[in-house]
Amino acid sequence: MITEIPAFLIGQLGKNDSYAGEIAGDEIIDYALSVILRAQEIIGGRIVYIECQDKLELKEFYSRNGFKVFRQDPDDKLIQMVRLLK
Repeated sequence: MITEIPAFLIGQLGKNDSYAGEIAGDEIIDYALSVILRAQEIIGGRIVYIECQDKLELKEFYSRNGFKVFRQDPDDKLIQMVRLLK
């Protein structure tokens, strides 16, 4: 189970629809990953993961940003996706 592996979790990533034209989701995740990379320099770690609903558009968004499907949680049915850091 992924919760037994030290990893950075990006939780509750989203944007307000009022700002739809002002910032792209890719910019938000790029910013989140830049913060994680700074933290990685201090504490180490190589894995980032997210959990999302089993929706094609969400899986495509995270795949486009370097995440791979890891598994589906049997309890809440969320898709867990991971990305390795350099």
